[in-house]
Amino acid sequence: MALYDAFISYSHTKDKSIAAALQSAIQKLGKPWYKRRALRLFRDDTSLSATPHLWPMIEQALGQSRHFLLLASPEAAASKWVNKEVTFWLEHNSVDTLLIGLCDGELRWDEAIADFAASATHPLPPVLAKRFPNEPKWVDLRPYRQDADKRDAKFTDLVADFAAAIRDVPKEDLLSEEVRQQRRALRLAIGAAAALLILAIAASAAGILAYHEQRVAIAERNRAEQTLTTATNTANALVKDLALKLRDVVGIPSTLVKDILDRARKLQEQLIGQGEVSLDLLRSEALALNETAVTLETLGDAQAALDSARQAQSLLLRLVATEPDNEDWRAGLAGSEERIGNALIKLGKPMQALASYRDSLANDKVLVAQDPTKAEWQNDLAVAYVNIGLVLEGQGKLDDALASFREALATRQAIATKNPNDSSLQLAVADTYGDIGLALADQGKIDEALAAYRRELAIAQQASAKDSHSFPALEDVWAADLQMGIVLKAEGKFENSLSAFRDSQSVAKNFSGLDPTNTVAQRELLSSDEKLGDLLVVMGRSADALSAYQDCHRIAQALVAKDPTRTDWQRDLAVSLAHIGDMLKQQGKLDDALSDYREAESKFKSIAAQEPTVVGNQGSLSLVAYRMADILLAQHKPDEAIAAYRDSVEFAKAAVSLAPNDPTFKAVLATSNLRLGSALWALGKSEDALTVYRDGIAILTQLVGANSNENWWQRDLAVAHYVVGKILVGQGKLDDALQAYHASLAIRTRLVAIDPNNALWQRDLASTYQSIAEVLWRQNKPDDALVNLRNTLAIRQKLLDSDHSNTDLQSILRATYQEIAELLDSKHDYQAEIQNLDHAIQLEPSNAWLWNLRCWARALLGQLDSALSDCNQSLKLKPNDASTLDSRGLVFLKLGQYDNSIADYTAALKLNPKLASSLYGRGIAELKKDEVETGDKDVTAAKVLQPDIPDEFAAYGITPQMQAGAKK
Repeated sequence: MALYDAFISYSHTKDKSIAAALQSAIQKLGKPWYKRRALRLFRDDTSLSATPHLWPMIEQALGQSRHFLLLASPEAAASKWVNKEVTFWLEHNSVDTLLIGLCDGELRWDEAIADFAASATHPLPPVLAKRFPNEPKWVDLRPYRQDADKRDAKFTDLVADFAAAIRDVPKEDLLSEEVRQQRRALRLAIGAAAALLILAIAASAAGILAYHEQRVAIAERNRAEQTLTTATNTANALVKDLALKLRDVVGIPSTLVKDILDRARKLQEQLIGQGEVSLDLLRSEALALNETAVTLETLGDAQAALDSARQAQSLLLRLVATEPDNEDWRAGLAGSEERIGNALIKLGKPMQALASYRDSLANDKVLVAQDPTKAEWQNDLAVAYVNIGLVLEGQGKLDDALASFREALATRQAIATKNPNDSSLQLAVADTYGDIGLALADQGKIDEALAAYRRELAIAQQASAKDSHSFPALEDVWAADLQMGIVLKAEGKFENSLSAFRDSQSVAKNFSGLDPTNTVAQRELLSSDEKLGDLLVVMGRSADALSAYQDCHRIAQALVAKDPTRTDWQRDLAVSLAHIGDMLKQQGKLDDALSDYREAESKFKSIAAQEPTVVGNQGSLSLVAYRMADILLAQHKPDEAIAAYRDSVEFAKAAVSLAPNDPTFKAVLATSNLRLGSALWALGKSEDALTVYRDGIAILTQLVGANSNENWWQRDLAVAHYVVGKILVGQGKLDDALQAYHASLAIRTRLVAIDPNNALWQRDLASTYQSIAEVLWRQNKPDDALVNLRNTLAIRQKLLDSDHSNTDLQSILRATYQEIAELLDSKHDYQAEIQNLDHAIQLEPSNAWLWNLRCWARALLGQLDSALSDCNQSLKLKPNDASTLDSRGLVFLKLGQYDNSIADYTAALKLNPKLASSLYGRGIAELKKDEVETGDKDVTAAKVLQPDIPDEFAAYGITPQMQAGAKK
């Protein structure tokens, strides 16, 4: 049910007077005698104190109103607050519920454009452009802007237009009712005057007795109010105390904790609603709400935490507006805004969270300016900087994030220097070094990041040495080791990373052993095990990784057993199952892996049902779905696999709909599309695959455009273009394929320029050049193809020079030399072909095919002894190979050893009777030996198999005529 019949939006600079008169007149028009008002209108001057920090209360009032009354003027059109109010209204309500009163400017409807015509004094906010389906009715209030008299009949007539629309009654009926109510009021006034005359006489006689009774009544009322105030204060304290004490108690289900807090809050609200509430009571209620928000967030109920924090903010805004210099009230307001930001982060709304954190920062700055010596305000200021930095970091704005973290560090260092014996302040400095390290690592500044982590570790170790049971100090030691492990892993220093992760694991085991009931310590041990498992996967130690993930699983199971309603602990359990599934999949235990994935999916679905607005749940479901799909595809269950891939896409879409401005989940959606596309391509559904891939490319293009520093998203986009090129090649669409390859090439070239030492990006670039070369070769553009192949060769040679022992690189480089050689063969550049084959043979001397290719090239170049040696070596490595026998047959033919030539050609034909070159070569050798009948027969048979075979042999310098002439 709506609280307000209408919300009045107007320019505070020009239209306060008419807004007040209009509100009063509308509320009282047609009012029954026994009511204060006929309608209830919201106007911020009467309902609130005007301040920019009151937007949450304005938003709440808008949501509780049935109509929106806009007092239009050029000043209102230019007001950001009026625009914000109109925007909110149109997002949640029909434009038909918006009423317009023109206070200044010109309104003229233009049928040609179906909108109000623009003018220098246009009075409507920009957001209303093109929003009306046809000309709306509006009321001209311009004559009354400066002097609105409620007794003026014309003004009343105009007011009736609004009141009738709001009450949904005909205007004439409303005015008739107003006349009836005025007449009744007059009758009542006359009657009341007569009654008062009689009562005045009686009152004089009863005056003395009444005075005594009044004093007794006042005393009782005061006692009742004092009792109510005491009870309300007690209720506020109770809610705050319960929120604090129940926050981390192990063994009490979170649903029970929420129920206890809910009951306590209802008692609190009931008592507060019984009487006048003092400012102190409002403050105590707000503080209780703030603590409740923290507890609800800890229990995983982010939406309830947000609601509680916003209630606290609403109360504290009222208090601060009353006394702006009251430090306690402003500090409470900053705290509620911080809690709002925390809840919004959990709900996947980082942009809204950032705004709340910045509001908190603004209030903290005011407090610090009022009392720069107070460490508490300084610390709160640092926390606000850290929160802002974390959100900016998540958005990829790393320079801005780093600047915010450095502000926090400077603030905390100043406090810690003044209080050298306060370990909590020292540890706050350590925490900030950890945040800075993370931002530096994300920027690729590995050495600087490690230096920051080492500063964090040194401070934390020093604090821990003073108090070996200090959980905060141990926690910072753990965090520093963990982060160093992450950075070292990213740098490829796996052994050093492993050592750091082991250290973090050891610290976590230590403090979880000190207090087995400490669930935070248990979760940090779980995190160390998880990071350790991730590293061991990269190191190829899947058995050890599986053991680490199983440790995670055992910890998560124990936590869930303590409180099955904790969704964060359920999530830990689901994640550990997904990791175990990954390891079992690597070991080829597909059925077991699929079982774990299904269990993980079931748990994520349960969590999502409990937290429908938490975006991460849908993202997790998407990731698990495509893991299951991969296994189903490997198990030759294509229909089930495609269904699972499509589920992955739908889950990712749901995540994006919950957090449309969060790039992380758009990236998950893009990945899901690419995996579905790959599966469709593998199943031969190339057109469907192209459609899905292009959807993924569209998402990635948008992401890369908005987040230019996210190099891995650029890499994903390059891969997507590359695969599209592959699909198009398969369809024979070579021009389109070339266009896709060049799109991939542009991105990969840019990535290599950013980080020339990144071997993966170098390999990607080489592969793209190679694929472009293959298309150009098929398009009969050998010179262009050769340029691209040589680019491929240069990159791969450089990679091998940096890693001589890499056998995979050796094999890839050999294949590149071979491909260039075969292309040169088609250009008849045999000398260059031989040079490339020399390199290829040096890289892989056991490859019989390479010796055969060089044999052939040397034969065509006339290097017959060397050619014969190469063919012999090829046959030694791979005896009875038809192709090599065919090559050696040509060498013998050119050497004039016709019997040997015929023997090799015959052996080749036994292995491959359809080998036209062997038939033709044998025929030529037979003709040379004057075996005309058999020679002609073989030549004729070869022409049937390959009509252009004479032209091919003519290019080798061999023709029947030449041989026949030689015979004569």
